[in-house]
Amino acid sequence: MMSYLGIKLIPNERNFILNKQQKISIFLFAGLTSFIVMSFSVNLPENMKVDLRHIIIIFLVHYFGPAFSIPITIFVSILRLYWGVNQASVLSATAYILIGIVLPILYNYLPTFINKYITLLLFNTIFVITSGFNAYYLTGNILFSLNTFFLLWLVSTIVIVLEKLFVDDMIRSRQMYLSEKEYAKRDYLTGLLNMREFNKQWQLIQKNKNYYNTAFLMLDIDHFKLINDTYGHPNGNLVLQQLAMILRINAPDTEQIYRIGGEEFCLIITNYTVSELNNLAEKIRSDVALKPFKLEEDNSVDVTVSIGLASTGNKDLKKLYRLADRCLYQAKDQGRNKVVATST
Repeated sequence: MMSYLGIKLIPNERNFILNKQQKISIFLFAGLTSFIVMSFSVNLPENMKVDLRHIIIIFLVHYFGPAFSIPITIFVSILRLYWGVNQASVLSATAYILIGIVLPILYNYLPTFINKYITLLLFNTIFVITSGFNAYYLTGNILFSLNTFFLLWLVSTIVIVLEKLFVDDMIRSRQMYLSEKEYAKRDYLTGLLNMREFNKQWQLIQKNKNYYNTAFLMLDIDHFKLINDTYGHPNGNLVLQQLAMILRINAPDTEQIYRIGGEEFCLIITNYTVSELNNLAEKIRSDVALKPFKLEEDNSVDVTVSIGLASTGNKDLKKLYRLADRCLYQAKDQGRNKVVATST
């Protein structure tokens, strides 16, 4: 649970992939949790201890995959020996390591139709049966072993089911939260970032010393009102979506394309030379002009854009925004379907 909360739920990434550092963190979290659980173990005859540490291993395999099985069982076994090296602890440590080897095999070869809950309970049963055999080997009392480890199986099963329900509910809630958070920063029509995110990125760039040059490329669809009036707003929306795709193809970073108005878009471009910026702006302009924009009922329309481009080596991005906007209007005044650029 500590592993899951600390590593999987807290980060804000929607498509979350564990790197090496995070895997090590999970490993240490799980080991620490096991150590704490062992501190609350029930002491039995012959130096045996009963606890729920195996649940941590089961959930690691269940949520993070079988790669964690062998190293964490070895680690937990070492921690078990910390409480005293004797026949019971050696048997327990050996059993855990063997189960750590078996779990990935079972995990990979269990039929796909088996329910996730059944898989968890199967793993739990394997751990409990192994502990039961150890108890019988140490005491020779079969009735004692059956009674003790039936209770262990019952308690651990209840804990696993409740834990699974709780964690899965948290996962769903987290996914819903991250999805809503993502939708809030996206333009619903084009999927591009919106004006709110544009302002955030603007502020981040001002604080980042790694950017030696920043440019705003602003573009506006020429005569877009005429397209809407002639073909209807649904077709106007199709034009916006196709333009957004052209920008994604050409932009150096798709996370720096913004729809900042009805038919107005902006790209934030960092660490590009003036020549590279001009080439990029011209390519976007020509790609739009050469592409037939598809409309409903197999119709199409020719579209052009006017582009204003401003770049600066300083961090006065408010001024940069005004300059790019001014260049955009100059491009329109000069006949549209043009790029007008300036730099400071």
